[in-house]
Amino acid sequence: MRYYTRRRPQVDRCGSAWLIKRFVDPEAEFAFVEEGDELPGAVPFDMSGVELGHHRGRCTFEAILTKHKLKDPALLEWDASSAAPTCWMLTKHWKAPEWTWSSEACFT
Repeated sequence: MRYYTRRRPQVDRCGSAWLIKRFVDPEAEFAFVEEGDELPGAVPFDMSGVELGHHRGRCTFEAILTKHKLKDPALLEWDASSAAPTCWMLTKHWKAPEWTWSSEACFT
């Protein structure tokens, strides 16, 4: 499946892409677009007004946990108030491309 989010990813977008790739869809491919742009056939995340976004004070990462009923205790501890593990993951696993469909370009 293809997923897309806003360009210039920050902690929530990076962590959410990692969560999707690692626990939801191992074949996920990602694109980065301007806010408001749409990609037909792709699932948007961490964008205004989408299902996998911020709702009622909860971040996108939490929306994905809820939608996909992910119950791994480590993931449940990794909430919006705990940015340190996400930052560690970013430095070890994420190369933020300007735009790509290739999951290999995002994750090592």
